[in-house]
Amino acid sequence: MLALAFGMALPAMAAATQSTTIRVDAPGALRKLLQSYLSIWQYQHKETTAGQRAGIVRAAKREIPDLLATQGYFSPQVAADIQSSAAGETVVITVKPGPRTHVAAVTLNFKGDIVGSDSQRAARRARLRSHWPLKVGAPFTQDDWSHAKQALLQALSGEDYAAASIADSRAEIDPAHATARLSVTYDSGPPFTLDHLEISGLKRYPSGLITELNPIKPGSRYSEKQLLELQRKLQDLPYFSSVIVDIKRDPAHHTDVPVQVRVSEAKSKHVGFGTGYSTNYGVRGEFNYRDNNLLDRGWMLSSGLHLDQKRQIGFGEVYLPPTGRGFQDSFGALGEHTDIEGLRTDRGAVGVARTRKRGRVDARLELKFQRERQEVSGIPTQFVNALTLDYLWSWKNVDNPLNPRRGQVLTLEVGGGSKALLSTQNFVRSYGRYQQYFPVGRSDVLIGRAELGYTAAPSRDGIPQEFLFRAGGTGSVRGYDYQSLGVDENGAVVGGRYLVTASAEYVHWLTGKWGIATFYDIGDAADSRATFQWHAGYGVGARWKSPAGPLAIDLAYGQQERQFRIHFAVAAVF
Repeated sequence: MLALAFGMALPAMAAATQSTTIRVDAPGALRKLLQSYLSIWQYQHKETTAGQRAGIVRAAKREIPDLLATQGYFSPQVAADIQSSAAGETVVITVKPGPRTHVAAVTLNFKGDIVGSDSQRAARRARLRSHWPLKVGAPFTQDDWSHAKQALLQALSGEDYAAASIADSRAEIDPAHATARLSVTYDSGPPFTLDHLEISGLKRYPSGLITELNPIKPGSRYSEKQLLELQRKLQDLPYFSSVIVDIKRDPAHHTDVPVQVRVSEAKSKHVGFGTGYSTNYGVRGEFNYRDNNLLDRGWMLSSGLHLDQKRQIGFGEVYLPPTGRGFQDSFGALGEHTDIEGLRTDRGAVGVARTRKRGRVDARLELKFQRERQEVSGIPTQFVNALTLDYLWSWKNVDNPLNPRRGQVLTLEVGGGSKALLSTQNFVRSYGRYQQYFPVGRSDVLIGRAELGYTAAPSRDGIPQEFLFRAGGTGSVRGYDYQSLGVDENGAVVGGRYLVTASAEYVHWLTGKWGIATFYDIGDAADSRATFQWHAGYGVGARWKSPAGPLAIDLAYGQQERQFRIHFAVAAVF
């Protein structure tokens, strides 16, 4: 009987479970914090026992004060109630955060070399104190406290004191008065001076690629800005996949510290193929070959063959390594054949150029000789030569280089040739293009564009088409064929000496990727002001934000020709 009784006592009664809802009542700004970080949310809408619900209350009362303390609330009141209903159990957590703590005093102390009595060190200490971000009277939060300490440490260690550290920090909280008294002591350590470069990771490329760009002179004072500037310059080069520039921050060895440059080399050779289509040029195929270490000298060869229905180009250009002043020299050649609007051209050119990129500005000075064959049916073939000196300047200030909504782009060009220097005709060509992006509402954009061109010459005869102007097509005046606006010469359209175009386009984005556009274009290219005629085109289009930038398909009506045309461009590179 004892055995039977004992056996009947073995099964345990299963604890009753109820569907549980958790509700936290707190001021709006804090509710989001509690919803993000409280561990109790794992039980939301789950079956729980009475013991688990009691655990939810204990966890909430333990975690909520810690979370509120990070936002400056050090005397919160947390109450809990468990409410029963037919639907289940509801755990209601009510939070009264109490007064928020504000900064009552800030004391910043320094030790190390920076405490010297000279005026230069005193002035720097004063600047550091004035730039302390967490001012007296500001709300105290843990994030702001940590950020303020690190921001001042960064300002101190960024110049001279590479091994600077926080020696002591303290936040004295008075919950009764909701105040915080802050104190931090910074140890600057000794001043650092720099020496030569120690380069590692180079296998194929010469070290001169790096030393040429180095702005740091032996004996100069440590500057984090200079290290980052050298790192940025090297990262901009196609030679390296990664670059790290730093020093050893050992206070015991702070004079003549080597600058360590660690690089990982990128592949030096690259082959690319591509295909595409545009209403300007038709079907396109292209082949590109790049060698970043030509002749093992760090010279960069960029070459390719681009074959369109209306234009075929073969080119090769060799870029020398950039100099410490930001200049890059190059030399190259190209051959081109075009057949557009009844004008056929064959052109060969060789040239040398110097480019420079400084921030948002790109500049290029180019000396080029070219010979061009121009052919129009019914007119004797014309051969023209030109030795030109050209200057190109561009400025780009946009919020997003691929899909801009705000900013400006300006391009200016000037160049020409002389009969006295191997050119068939005397001429000077000037050209300007300006594009402005205006954000509208949350996502829409209004785009304005204008371009002006003028070639000063006795006539257009003897001038290569590159230095004359035609208009029409995508990027110009939509509603007209590509380069169909110009000078009529025996049924063909050739370039003129004047160009004016303008455009206004409004894009409304329906989703994050797709949008619709309306536009109005106007302009012409002519050989004189007397023959200039405004040609207007307008219409609607679709836009898609691709990874390579916005793609567009437009249906445009050319008012003067009274005809609809589709303008479209898409490309793929492999």
